[in-house]
Amino acid sequence: MLVHLFLSLWMSCTLVVTDRTLDQAVKAKDISAIQSRMETLAKEQKGRAVRPIVDAVADVEAASEGSWYSVDRYRVFLAGSRTLAKIPGPVLDKELSKIISKHPEWPARTLALYSSMLSASSDTLALALKALNDKTPQVVIAAANLLGKSQEILAIEPLISGMKRWEDQKTRERAAKGGREELEKKAKDRAWLACRDALHRLTGVSL
Repeated sequence: MLVHLFLSLWMSCTLVVTDRTLDQAVKAKDISAIQSRMETLAKEQKGRAVRPIVDAVADVEAASEGSWYSVDRYRVFLAGSRTLAKIPGPVLDKELSKIISKHPEWPARTLALYSSMLSASSDTLALALKALNDKTPQVVIAAANLLGKSQEILAIEPLISGMKRWEDQKTRERAAKGGREELEKKAKDRAWLACRDALHRLTGVSL
């Protein structure tokens, strides 16, 4: 009996919330329907709307090349960001923190950061600091860019640590020989460069 109760509670906590109407709009590639459903979910469900909206954007981003026009992918990402930003800050941050920590798709984690940035009441600094430890360069780049614009000295040490994590024996050699153009070729180098640029914005010192 206790085992059954435990399993029921565990499944209820780990169950991913989906929305059939939004899923169908994504499958149909109906941008207007996607935007409309996202807005309805955010208005009616608040925090519970975060996961299905994030998943919808992640599904579009993960779709095979050529299955979506680039401009439509961008419109869905932007719609998701703007819609999530309308959810009250404390409620939004609780859910975005979960996305940054646990969502398996990096576009979803990046979306969480941009949604926070667009929100007037979200704690973007805290979420960006958390995302800076991500293992995916694209998420780290987004986090570093936000921290560089924050003007918060609390971000300096984490950004230095971020540079160290993404630096290998030849990173600075590549930077010296080829400059930014060379560093733009590899994702991990772009993450290192984003941390360095953010530090330069915060300190005025070029590392």
